[in-house]
Amino acid sequence: MTKYFSKKCPKCNETKPPEEFHKDPRNKTGLTSWCNSCRRAKNKEWIKNNPEKAKRSRRNTTLKRLYGITLKQYEQMFAEQNGMCAICKTTDPGGVGKKFVVDHCHNTDKVRSLLCGKCNCAIGLLNEDPLLFDAAKQYLERHA
Repeated sequence: MTKYFSKKCPKCNETKPPEEFHKDPRNKTGLTSWCNSCRRAKNKEWIKNNPEKAKRSRRNTTLKRLYGITLKQYEQMFAEQNGMCAICKTTDPGGVGKKFVVDHCHNTDKVRSLLCGKCNCAIGLLNEDPLLFDAAKQYLERHA
């Protein structure tokens, strides 16, 4: 990477310090062509003009970061579960985002299924412990 004391952005025609540009190893300078301000403005405009694509892109990024799955894989799981919670079979995901939650093992991070908000909370509140689920079931049967 070539070290520069300043670089000119072809979009705004301003000469700025290298800290004003993102790193880009594909570029011979090691920096993006456009400065951060111009890139942000262009991205903001694209999001405004493509709200659905932007929403899907954010969702895909979030799923990859949190669970290691793509939006396509999420949609495939949803279809395989017939749009229902894997536990209670409701079609209402509940919760704030109105999407089924990706259930995963907190020890292994392995994705299990999609759950409604209530079932996901129930599993979490019982520490994912099958013995606690058995004890809760016995309690409910005793007091039925």
